[in-house]
Amino acid sequence: MSGYASELDRPGAQRGEYVEFVKKQLYPTLKAAADGNLKGGDADRLGVTFGGPIITEYEVVQALIQDVSLAGVGLMVVAVYMWAHLDGSVFLTLAGMFEIAISFPAAYFFYRVVMGLRYVSILQFLSVFVILGIGVDDIFVFFDTFRQATAATGRDSDLVLRLSYTYKHAGRAMLVTSFTSAAAFCSNLASAIPAVQVFGIFIAIMVVLNYIAVVSWFPACVAFWETRLLNKGGGGSKLGCCRSVPRPLAASKAFIQARAKAWCPRWHDAVATWSFKSYAEFLQRRRHHLLALAAALTLVACFFASQLPASSEVPKLFPPGHNVQRFIDWTQVRFADESLDCVSYTECAEVSKDILDEMGKSPPAPGLSPYIAGAGNGTANGTTGTGTGTGTGAIVPFTDQVGRCGINPGEAALDYSAWS
Repeated sequence: MSGYASELDRPGAQRGEYVEFVKKQLYPTLKAAADGNLKGGDADRLGVTFGGPIITEYEVVQALIQDVSLAGVGLMVVAVYMWAHLDGSVFLTLAGMFEIAISFPAAYFFYRVVMGLRYVSILQFLSVFVILGIGVDDIFVFFDTFRQATAATGRDSDLVLRLSYTYKHAGRAMLVTSFTSAAAFCSNLASAIPAVQVFGIFIAIMVVLNYIAVVSWFPACVAFWETRLLNKGGGGSKLGCCRSVPRPLAASKAFIQARAKAWCPRWHDAVATWSFKSYAEFLQRRRHHLLALAAALTLVACFFASQLPASSEVPKLFPPGHNVQRFIDWTQVRFADESLDCVSYTECAEVSKDILDEMGKSPPAPGLSPYIAGAGNGTANGTTGTGTGTGTGAIVPFTDQVGRCGINPGEAALDYSAWS
């Protein structure tokens, strides 16, 4: 790079400067070209695929950020339902969402510091969606049991007795479900795929920490809400956002019931008379038929599942049209049997020169750099066999790989000075 004597001159600062160049200049241009949005380009004529250690890592991080934003949408939807279920208490809703959210960084701390594991895979970020469902279930189980104890003994009864009843019933149930879930995820350690192994152990840690929080943090919040935010007379609240009976929900429920009775009286009467007791009576009468139906459906499903052919492809983490997946597929096909046994630029230059001589290719023109300093192992791919572009990684493999594909390295290489 300009301002450095060689690739060994202040490698940390040189790499940091190049990373910034990739993020701010190289990636946006190549991304626009890959999407067919490059100004002056013909999207119908030229297809662009790019990749390499630095630029692919950056692109994967961008995809993860997008996935986390989707998790944020899911959190908001769950938060609204949790607010409605937790007696309209904003305080308990925020406490429950905090409990779920804190499970991820706490699990990563335990995973990285206590266990000393440094391998991080994309699958670990998917654990956010899993712990969201498990955490909400535990909160609902605990609060519903506490509400049953309150309804049976009255809100003026001893809070310690009500919490003891909740721990005795809900605590045991949550312990069993959390333990079995953690054990099931730990079974992924038997897999030969490292990404699956770390995903299993990471989410098992999250489940255990979430259980610890739901039997310590959340009950403390419930006790604070019960003693400080609710009036002993019931119904009111010292904070308008924490009413024990949410008036907007009650009004909406009454409005919906009135409109349903006016529009569909028959269906309204049927729903009004339905109860779990009538459903239990139906199960009792039709138990033999339901068991036979379940067995028949199981046999049919097993038969059709056994007829499905096994997939011979490697599992893919990105959609087929995603640039990262195209780059992985393309490099696997193009360079499946190729490798360079070199570690420095001088050695790689000699190896690539020998390869070009064997193929009858001319080395790149002096004015066009065959490498990007500090870059390496990137590729450019065009449907016409020529094009401009680059990637990142070790230095000379870029020229070597482009040359092996029949592209003139002088046409495919990109000089860093053109971007500065």
